[in-house]
Amino acid sequence: GAAVVKVPFVDMANTMLDSSLPLTVHEYDEWGSAQDPEVEACLRSYSPYDNIKDSNDTSHIYPALYVTGAYNDTRVGYWEPAKWVARLRASSSSSSS
Repeated sequence: GAAVVKVPFVDMANTMLDSSLPLTVHEYDEWGSAQDPEVEACLRSYSPYDNIKDSNDTSHIYPALYVTGAYNDTRVGYWEPAKWVARLRASSSSSSS
């Protein structure tokens, strides 16, 4: 299988910790402030970036991915999908990473 992932918001905890980013402070009403350790722990519990399985975990195999980012998107930094893919590749033992 494969998946197309367009401009994913995959690193919520780190993004919400940076109040200098556009819209972050405005999102506190919905997400809470990651400055609060409970909120940060909750965000990290389901953040795709923080929950990448190690290649030694044979119970989970990631599909082929086509991931995009958008330089002018004010909601998701273009670096988020890039660093998520880099972390996926680093954790993968697949020769196609």
